[in-house]
Formats: sequence, C-alpha cells, structure tokens
Amino acid sequence: MEERRIAEKQEGGFIYYSWEKPPTDKISPKVSFIIGIPEWDWIIGTGVYLDTVDEITAIEVRKIYKALIFQLIGLLLFITLIFLFIYTRFKKLSETVSKDISIINNCFSKAEIGSEPFVTQKLKYNEFSVIAEHANKMISRQKKAEREKEDYMIRLRLQREQSLLAYVDWNFDNKIIGWNPAAENIFGYSQEEALGKNFDLIIPDFEKSDVENLFQDLGGKINQAIHTNLNITKDGQIITCEWYNNNLIDDSGNALGITAIAVDITEKLRRQHEIEVKNTQLGKSIKEKNILLQEVHHRVKNNMAVISSMIALQSNTITNTHMKELLQSSQNRIQSMTMVHENIYKNESLSEVNVNTYVLELIESLMQSFDLFDNQIELNIDVLDINLELDLLIPLGMIINEIVSNSFKYAYREEKIFELSVILKNIDSDKMYMNISDNGPGFNDDETEAKEGSIGLMLIRGLVDQIDGRLEISTEDRTVYEIYF
Repeated sequence: MEERRIAEKQEGGFIYYSWEKPPTDKISPKVSFIIGIPEWDWIIGTGVYLDTVDEITAIEVRKIYKALIFQLIGLLLFITLIFLFIYTRFKKLSETVSKDISIINNCFSKAEIGSEPFVTQKLKYNEFSVIAEHANKMISRQKKAEREKEDYMIRLRLQREQSLLAYVDWNFDNKIIGWNPAAENIFGYSQEEALGKNFDLIIPDFEKSDVENLFQDLGGKINQAIHTNLNITKDGQIITCEWYNNNLIDDSGNALGITAIAVDITEKLRRQHEIEVKNTQLGKSIKEKNILLQEVHHRVKNNMAVISSMIALQSNTITNTHMKELLQSSQNRIQSMTMVHENIYKNESLSEVNVNTYVLELIESLMQSFDLFDNQIELNIDVLDINLELDLLIPLGMIINEIVSNSFKYAYREEKIFELSVILKNIDSDKMYMNISDNGPGFNDDETEAKEGSIGLMLIRGLVDQIDGRLEISTEDRTVYEIYF
C-alpha cells in the first residue's frame, strides 16, 4: 500500500522499511525508490539495505583517510619547499628594494634641502625609476615655481620702489608701516621719518576727522575706498591727492591692515582749471564769432534784397520787353544767392545749408517771379536731403536758377500741362548727379548755336566748370540737362 501511494506521485519517492536480508535471513532496515508508469500500469522500484551502505561507507572513508594522509604529507613537503624558495627570493628582493628605497630616501632628503634631482640610473626596479622620474618633474616644477615666486617678489618690490605712485601701508592703529620712494617725493618725508608715525603726519587738521571715519569704515564696513583729500607736505605745502585704499584680507578672512596708493593731482587740477577757463573764453569767443557771422549773412542777404528791389524799381520804369527780361534774369540770379544767406542766417550751422529745402524754395521763388502756379506745372522734385557747403551750393543754386528760368521762359506753353523735373542724387561716396528736364519743344541746332552765345548758357557752363563738373545737354524728346560733379 505504501508503494502504491508513492507510485501515484508523478516524481515518485522513497520508502523506508525492514526486510529479510539474504543470505543471512536477518531482518534489516532498507530504503527503496518507487516510481509509477501509468501507461503500462507498472510500479518499478529498487532498494538497498542500510547496514550494507554503512559498511561500504566505512571502507571508503578508511581509504579516503589513508589517501588524505599521504596527500597532506606531500603537500606539507611541497609547501615547505615553496616557503624556502619564496623566503630566499623575498630576502634577495627585500635587500634590493631596501637599497632602492634608501637611494630614494636620500634623494628626497637632498631634494628637500637643495632641490637636487634623482639619479635614476642607480635604481634597479622600473617602478622606483618611474617614481623617481615623477619626483624629478615635481622638483623641476618646484624649482620653476620658486624662481617665478622669487622673480615676482623682486618685481613687486621694484614696482613699489620705482613706481611714480606713492605706496603707503597702515595698520589699524593708524600707524604708517610702509613708505616707498614715491611717497618720499610727494610728501617730503624719508622712510625713516615716516615709518611708525600716525596718519596725521600728512593730513591737515581740518581733514583728520574725515580720514579717521574712512579708516574706521575700512576696518569694518568696507574693503575698498577711493577718495580725494588735501594733504600736507613736510615743508608745509597743501597738496591735493587721490587715494585708492584697500583693506588687506588673508585667506582665513583676517584683516591685516590697509594699503593705499596716492597720486598727487594738484598740478592736474590746476591745468584742468586753466583749460576750463580757456574753454569758457573760447566758447564765448565762438559764440561771438557765430553771432558776427550770422549778422554778416543777414546783412549780405539784406544788401542783396536791396539790390534786387532796386532792379525791380528800375524794371518798372522800362518799357522795352527785352530789357525787362534781362533785368528779371539778373534779379532771379541775385535772389538765388540771397536765399543761401537767408538759410544760413536761420540755421545753427554757419557753413552748410540743406539742399532739399533750398531747391524747393528756389523753384517756388522762380514760379512766383514768372507768375506761374501749381495747377499750371507738374513738378517732380527728387533732391537728396543733405547739407552742402556754400562753395558748392551757391554755384549749384545759380545753375538751377539759369536752367529752370530758361525752361519757364522758353519751354512753358499754356495749352498743355508743363512738366518740370529736378533730380539730385549720389552716384558714389564722392560723386553726384543732377538732372533737370522739361517737356517743352526744345531747340534745334541753329537755336542751340544761338544759345551757345547767350549769357545764360555761358553762365551754366562756367558754373559747371567752377564745381569741376561735366555738362551734357539733350533735346531729342525733352530738353535735358545732365551734370556730373
């Protein structure tokens, strides 16, 4: 029944029981493994008597103990040999390592005293040679750092000694503990006379309270301060110095004292005062000159206006139409120059006039002179909004006056809308281009030849030469004047 119960388990199992042991017929304990095979409806098992296992195990244990004893004896012998070999090698290695370590220790001792490099050729082991090489690099860097530090300290000392600026060091008892040659030159006291003295050595009585307050602030509230105050020299002179004060703080945050750099600015202030006085006088002179120039331009404008009025009065007494036209032309020429001086008088600049404003006013003045109105003329004015100097603007204005006057005089027709175009633009940084054209009938070669001798065209060509320009005239579809200057 126990076998059947175990056989019902898929994985099978063990059963323990007692059974007759052949050939002794003695009842002995036994263990069997049972597994079932359902598809055959079989139970298969196999077993062993436990006392047989104990006997076999005892025999095998005795064999193992015997073999183990022989193995232990052999192992002890092997370990003893290995130990002797290692001891011998270690002793030799230890002697060699001790020698290398001794060399390195001696080198480190010498390096600490005199920064002598390691002699790597005496070392037997590569590891110690590597250490020695790195140590030599460290010593080299240390030597370089020491040289740089020494150079820096020398430069720092020379900077203080040779500086044109006064270096003064104070402690928090307001005692002078540092005094360079520049301080001797500025204040007159030698280093022996200044060291250990109170700050009031160079501070006049009326400045002492302010300086005391500053020193108190540097001791607690602030770390840096720039101030200007009066100082007194050894011979009693009062000078003005600019001070740059700095509270010295070490790496632990402890305040060590105050170092100050002083600059004597007495002479600088005196020169600044002189310059301010001169600038004031110069400004006054320039203002007076500007007023005078404005007055000159105003009077020139007035004088030209008087001349223009006299020509107009003279024109009213003449009945000859040709003579009237000649006087009108002269009056327009004078008016073109008058307008330049009038614009200058109005402007802040006394040397330049806005060309766009000037051309618009000139065209408007000419239209009034010829009794023309906006509804009779289609204007195209495209002029740069820039300022031009008088030497260029006056001849340019007279050129525009002559060409536009000729257009109104010879090209204008009442039966159609009259078109007038004035263009002024830049070609590049130092060249300009002006185009004045109308839609009048133009003139033929005979008329051109006749006009070549007219005073108007002579004026135009002369004025173009005056501004180093080039004139081109075209009369194919429209009358076009092109000027490059």
